[in-house]
This record gives sequence, C-alpha cells and structure tokens, in this order.
Amino acid sequence: MWEDRALTLHQRLKNNPELIKEFVEEVLRTEAVVMVHYGAASRNEFRFDNADMFDLERPMKTAHLAFGSGIHYCIGSELARVEMAAAFSAFTHRFSSINQIDEDVTYHSTFTLRRIN
Repeated sequence: MWEDRALTLHQRLKNNPELIKEFVEEVLRTEAVVMVHYGAASRNEFRFDNADMFDLERPMKTAHLAFGSGIHYCIGSELARVEMAAAFSAFTHRFSSINQIDEDVTYHSTFTLRRIN
C-alpha cells in the first residue's frame, strides 16, 4: 500500500512539478525540523483535518509549526524551503519510479529525533 501511494505521489510530482512547493509544506508539517516538538502541534486534528494523512491539496498549507513561531521562528525557513524544493524536484526528475524495499517500516522515536528503524 505504501508503495502504491509513494508511486502515485512520485508520478504526480514528476508530471506536475508545480506541486513541489505543496509537497515541501506537507513534508515540513509531517516531519518537523525544529526540536521543540512542534511536529505534534502540526498533527493536531483540531487544526488540520486528517492530520496524519499526507495531502498536497491541504488548505492552509503553511499553517504548520515546523519552523517554530513568533520570536522563535527560524530565520532560515525560506532557504530551507528553497533547498527542499530543489532537492525534491531533482529527485523526481532523476528517477522514473520509486520502490519500497521493506514493507515493515517502523519509526523509532526519541526525545531528539524521529528515524526509521
């Protein structure tokens, strides 16, 4: 199932490169980069419908807290977005498809990071 969704997503990005920015915002929302646990807030069902679902058509796409907020907002956020968009754009152009290697993907969460086992 993951492979089907990833392949479909990959094809959508490959065929519609204008969706890369939406992809970047969803990655930031679901895989926050600031260690203040803003990632949990970005998955709040009261703020985001179907918060655990990756959705390129999500309304309020930049309402996530991946870069913090207020006086603690990351000053490098725009550079990070541009770098992510360039990397994902190059990836989708370079590879014709993607395949899941292991169907049993689990995450190991710690206080400081979230990684695939």
